[in-house]
Amino acid sequence: MSSIAYRPAADAAVTVAGIGCLAGVAVTHIADLPDKLEEAHYMAALFVGLIASSLVLAIALAVGYRRRLAWRAGAVLCVLTLIGYVLSRTVGLPQLEDHVGMWLDPWGIAACTCEVAFIGLALRAR
Repeated sequence: MSSIAYRPAADAAVTVAGIGCLAGVAVTHIADLPDKLEEAHYMAALFVGLIASSLVLAIALAVGYRRRLAWRAGAVLCVLTLIGYVLSRTVGLPQLEDHVGMWLDPWGIAACTCEVAFIGLALRAR
């Protein structure tokens, strides 16, 4: 018998947590979208893409559609979003120079928490 048993309840809990993380990514970026519409239209477009992608991937996880692909795509999406956050806080991005050094932005912290948590869950998911 394998030392790692298949545990459907544990897998379901991980999936629910992953769905929650993706929803958190969407909600935090929806909350910050009005500012981006005023500051930088390209960033607003990226936010809309991130929001839509997060929701589509959350639905895919919820219904079990190509679950493995959804976990991987979600992890890549979260890594790319974290990279964008770090770039905006360090070297800065066009039209968002005032974000440099703003590490304690509440929406940013909440989004990063959801993204890091999703990546961790994706590493454990089946």
